[in-house]
Amino acid sequence: MARTRTTTTWIRNGLIVDGTGQPGFLGDVVIKDGRVAEVRRLSNGGPAATGTPADGPAPAPGDVVIDATGRVVSPGFVDVHSHSDLSILANPRAESSLRQGITTEIAGNCGWSMAPVTKATADTVGNRLIGSLVGKEAGTAIPWTWSTMAEFLDFVEDRGAGNNQATYVGQSMVRAYVLGTDDRLPSSKELAKMKSLVRQAMEEGAFGLSTGRSYFPGRLAGTPEIIELAREIAPFHGLYTSHIRNQDLDIMGATQEVIDIGRGAGCAVQVAHQKVCSKKCWGQAPRVLELMEKARDRGVDVYSDIYPWNYTQIGNMARMLPAFITEGTTAEAVARLRDPANHPRILEEATARARARGGDGSDPFAGMGKTGVVYCRKTKELEGLDLDEVAARYGLPLFETVLALLADNDLMVKTAGIMSEEDTSYIIKHPFSMISTDAFALDQEMDEAAAIHPRHYATYPRILDFYVRQRKLLTLEEAVWKMAGFPASRVGLLDRGVVRKGAWADILVFDPDTVAEASTIEKPAQFSPGFDYVLVNGQVVLDHGTYRDVRAGQVLRKGC
Repeated sequence: MARTRTTTTWIRNGLIVDGTGQPGFLGDVVIKDGRVAEVRRLSNGGPAATGTPADGPAPAPGDVVIDATGRVVSPGFVDVHSHSDLSILANPRAESSLRQGITTEIAGNCGWSMAPVTKATADTVGNRLIGSLVGKEAGTAIPWTWSTMAEFLDFVEDRGAGNNQATYVGQSMVRAYVLGTDDRLPSSKELAKMKSLVRQAMEEGAFGLSTGRSYFPGRLAGTPEIIELAREIAPFHGLYTSHIRNQDLDIMGATQEVIDIGRGAGCAVQVAHQKVCSKKCWGQAPRVLELMEKARDRGVDVYSDIYPWNYTQIGNMARMLPAFITEGTTAEAVARLRDPANHPRILEEATARARARGGDGSDPFAGMGKTGVVYCRKTKELEGLDLDEVAARYGLPLFETVLALLADNDLMVKTAGIMSEEDTSYIIKHPFSMISTDAFALDQEMDEAAAIHPRHYATYPRILDFYVRQRKLLTLEEAVWKMAGFPASRVGLLDRGVVRKGAWADILVFDPDTVAEASTIEKPAQFSPGFDYVLVNGQVVLDHGTYRDVRAGQVLRKGC
């Protein structure tokens, strides 16, 4: 009986930037059975516009041939700091990721992962996290049938995903599993249980341990407790990655904690989505990186990742308003907001909601002064200021300023922590940093009200557009290394993030002259132009810019 011939895919005459940081070269990539079977350098060798095919077989009838003339051929991007475990079940196409070249995502970051969970913590994640991020309907529609990391990964595998999915185990989930929301030290028995949960997750395929040191309930743990948990990932060569406890006034101390955990636990550590927030603290990026440089000189394996914008997670400021204000028409809501008689009740209800989320019960508006205004429907002149600066212009206390700003903009104001371009550029350029999104995959339409950051749609196009082509802060080869080869090697994915014989064929074909960011704060759900082809495990998922819903992704398990 004749064997069925496996289709071979040829990507021909492209500028191959292979993800190693080495100079690009003209060549062909041959793909069989989901992997790179051959990388053929064209005879002129260099990055010219055309080349003479190398000696060897030519495509056979029935082979798929992609003409990459005038295009870059690179490995798919590896997002080392993703939150797509929170969205992939509701958004399995992963279109917002794939259309910006992300073929592999390492999720479970900032202390939050989808396992291990009890029924109580599953409800918390489903109703609070997933609901707030990708919509309440998505959060409540997921059938929570798993408890362990293995069960969750199997669940994702059975449902299928558009790109490759992997995850860390989140320390917040581990602590909540054992201690709930108790603000206390664990007993020796409870600590042993937490350690066993981390070890089990690693045995079942997690890529490391993540923390959100400013998030509840993970922030309740002391540094020694984190070190004990991180020791469990060291034998697996796992990565400890941390949303540090302070990204502004105590950024040096917070970064030092990551270093101390790496030294104490004997594991590699990562400063997640590295930044310097608050205008008062701008300019400290060189000091922070110098601290990391000295730590590496002393044997601590510390690096960082960064997304290329000067503002953090975006929030819709109107969401802090109680329902008695926002019900009805916008005009009616604005009228209630302008009535001083309603202000005490607004403060009372906002305080109660903050306390329910684990706050200390104090004024929830008190810490907002350094928060930046990144979008206003009407008062555009206030964009880029922090709320303290807006309050100075209004001549009002902060609480009254927030209400007045919302009223002046028909409730449409978006805020975020703000950084300086100088700090962002310094980190992006530094050899210790790799690129990540701090985002999650989305398939839905979004409108002006969506509190969605452009990083969900345009992180990697922005690097190629703004930092490579326009500013020339990075070369193309440096950028692809920081977006693919570097993060892949960081988590131990040695057969991804590179275009090399034997590697999985996660491949991009894009136009370096036209790839650009299209997503904005006002209209975030905009796909970026310039990507012609995206292949995941050898399957074409973007063809001449047209998306194919083939669910070619794999669930990746460390050591498997």
